Amino acid sequence: MTGKPSANWWQTYLFSDGFHPTPQVHQKAGEQALAVMTQRGWN
Repeated sequence: MTGKPSANWWQTYLFSDGFHPTPQVHQKAGEQALAVMTQRGWN
């Protein structure tokens, strides 16, 4: 990549380096956790 990245670069990448996740990972993990909780009747 050359130049300045777009303002929403984090929406297309899961990791900002080899270890730290981007906000996108936290969003997806939260969605998965909520889906499982909802399936099991946890409101």
